[in-house]
Amino acid sequence: MKSMGLLAAGAFLALGLATATASAQEADTLQRIRATRTATMGVRDAAAPLSYALGNSQFAGYHVELCRKVLEELAPGVKINYVTVTSTNRVALVKNGTVDMECGSTTNTDARQKEVNFAVTTFMAEIRMAVKKGSGYQSIAQMDGKTIVTTAGGTGVPMLRKQARLNKADYNIVTGRDHAESFL
Repeated sequence: MKSMGLLAAGAFLALGLATATASAQEADTLQRIRATRTATMGVRDAAAPLSYALGNSQFAGYHVELCRKVLEELAPGVKINYVTVTSTNRVALVKNGTVDMECGSTTNTDARQKEVNFAVTTFMAEIRMAVKKGSGYQSIAQMDGKTIVTTAGGTGVPMLRKQARLNKADYNIVTGRDHAESFL
């Protein structure tokens, strides 16, 4: 069963309530937002330029601003509460109603579409490799036997597993809690 909430995704803005096929649960979410005059927006604290913390419980970014505009259109004057979400909990928090919408950097995948609704594409990106300058690594195929770090809960782990199969390689995959920890 799909989420009753809204999901703003990194590569996509997912607004189940705004879709033509909105379910009764999604309509209930919008009715509750309008009745309480409050919406809970799931945001990322370090997913610039899409969602990032400014301090003092304030957030900015392309998807945060886009979500604000959608809320203004669907429920004018609504108060927005912010809940920081992570790569590993964002879909679950939309699905269980902790947040009404997630406005961060979530890729629209077939697996996630089974749990939450997505709407229009707003941002396209691709996963890239960052290696130490002068290392000589030019492709993922050269990383056999090496440790590769990616962010937990993102699309990096499945992509790396697929690349390992395709390249007949064995990567030691380590995950960080967020992008900052992964780069560290």
